[in-house]
Amino acid sequence: VQQAQSQQAPVQRFIDRFARYYTPIVAGAAALVAILPPLLLGQPFWGSGGWLMRALQMLVIACPCALVISTPVSLVSALTNAASRGVLIKGGRYLEALSRVRVFAFDKSGTLTTGQPVVTDTISVCECGTCPQECGLYYASALEAQSTHPIGQAVLAEAQARQVAVSQAERVTELGGRGIEGSVGGVQVTVASHAHFDEQIPHASDVCELADELSSSGKTPILVRHDDEVCTLFGIADVPRANSKKMLETLKASGPYHTVMLTGDHPAVAAEIGRQVGVDEVRAGLLPQEKMAAIASLAQEYGSVAMVGDGINDAPALARADVG
Repeated sequence: VQQAQSQQAPVQRFIDRFARYYTPIVAGAAALVAILPPLLLGQPFWGSGGWLMRALQMLVIACPCALVISTPVSLVSALTNAASRGVLIKGGRYLEALSRVRVFAFDKSGTLTTGQPVVTDTISVCECGTCPQECGLYYASALEAQSTHPIGQAVLAEAQARQVAVSQAERVTELGGRGIEGSVGGVQVTVASHAHFDEQIPHASDVCELADELSSSGKTPILVRHDDEVCTLFGIADVPRANSKKMLETLKASGPYHTVMLTGDHPAVAAEIGRQVGVDEVRAGLLPQEKMAAIASLAQEYGSVAMVGDGINDAPALARADVG
């Protein structure tokens, strides 16, 4: 809060600059009013009718106390009041920016939803015949043990529930909002979204059909590949937070705000969650840099934008927004 108070809002900086010049001028003028008439014109200096009293009256009337004091006091009060309610605001200029916001953009997973998805479907499509039992969970859990993404945690929880041993993975790399890849026991493994597989990894048409069926039922399809074999398809479901719908209704009732959900999830899954929580617009299948571009597009269309997110994938969009 102390750091926030040191980052002054534009209006506060203007008032400070104004006071820096105006206050000495008023004080100097008052001094001249008190001194010059008695010195040059022989007027009385003391007493109720003296020029000292008149100078003091001028000083009290002309000094911009209310203007100079009220601006920083109101900002500090707002910052500390928000902090007492669990909201830390980086500086006064963000309070000003919030007053201009006309569109709120929300991440989906972990923001509008609980961020605690569960594996609802595990479909084996492996045809190599040499895989260990539950090969998809075996390989995926090894990678996801090094991930903090909610979907990764759901896969890891499913492996633990089925008592599948979690192996050590090497050379693990995040795929920028699409998934994760690495090596497990010398086997190259990729765990990623259907969109990533469509773009980067050849797979059978019946796997696509299964993934589309999961998406149409509001589930997120996640595919697992070891070496060149697509082996397993997971269906993962997340549910909206209990207060998301009410929060959005309250937000809309408080002003003419447009609400948008930005997510890397499949459009069908995103549309279903968007319908349940009541956002005005859904933009799905977005990579982190595409979320940032979406914020720029919304800013061009509506003006100031606030972005609400919870994950590292939201960082570019949070930084691009007027308020994050």
